[in-house]
Amino acid sequence: MQSPSGGGGGGGSTPSPTFSLSLSPSSLAVQQGDSAQTTLTVTPQNGFTGTVNLSLVNGHDQVPQGLSLSPTSVQVTGSSLLSRALTLTASSTPTGTYRIKVRGTSGSLTKEADLTVTVSAPQKASLTLELEGNGAVVADSRACRSGTSCTWEFPKGTSLTLTALPDEGHYFAGWREACSGFGACALVLNEDARVKASFAPIVGDFQLGELPSPVVVPAGAKTELVVELVLMGGLSAPPGAYGVELSGRLVGTGVDQVQYRFLPERSQEGRLVLELQGPDPDEVWTYFSAPTELTVALGNLRRTALFHLAVAPCVAGCGR
Repeated sequence: MQSPSGGGGGGGSTPSPTFSLSLSPSSLAVQQGDSAQTTLTVTPQNGFTGTVNLSLVNGHDQVPQGLSLSPTSVQVTGSSLLSRALTLTASSTPTGTYRIKVRGTSGSLTKEADLTVTVSAPQKASLTLELEGNGAVVADSRACRSGTSCTWEFPKGTSLTLTALPDEGHYFAGWREACSGFGACALVLNEDARVKASFAPIVGDFQLGELPSPVVVPAGAKTELVVELVLMGGLSAPPGAYGVELSGRLVGTGVDQVQYRFLPERSQEGRLVLELQGPDPDEVWTYFSAPTELTVALGNLRRTALFHLAVAPCVAGCGR
């Protein structure tokens, strides 16, 4: 009789390929409508390779509605540990703590790892709007009308764009508090904020003064276009209250076009200043001009004028 440690005889059967799962951390906190991450580690054993499909399954608690994970599969190609970020999203999940499992399956193999997910209501921040004069402020499909004060709540970190809309016969006279200037106001609500919007009646009228023509912009260079306003009937408004636009073949963001911006800080009452940026010097080889329309608006008052805008080849320097 041969002892168990002696030679000869066949060995035991070869272990079947398999794998194990682990999560770090195994507890997550996530706000409604947000997501959180944990690291999933797949440990292949006995030469296991292949696709491991991932899902959330019931544990001590049921998987709540609106809770999802991504990715839903990972690929094991070698003998090394495989670590991947696993994202859980609580889109419309009720608040509470859920002791569930992450399940990995591959063929007939099924492995699980415990996961505790705590879902909380999102923290809120309030935006208070105060309007003076006749107009409205809109943000995120909400509108606040003149003569009122509106307080809206949003999840903290919400990005908003506030747009002021004056009533007929009025113009937007500017923002105060958390917003400033005259254009659309971009806010990120990390905390409570207060914004004041002012509207003023248009008293009087204006016309556009004569424009130089052509206005020549050298390639690669900047030049200024000064727009004189003829104010009538006692009209008085800050330069930033005006909207200024240029349109035409040579106006735009193309390599052979002129870009522009209105400079309220360089302007004054009755005198508006635009900065014109010449096109790429490598794209302009000859003098070229085209009709261009200037539009200046104050509330519902709009005045237009035509002139020729021209670009000229680079002479020296030209932004290089």
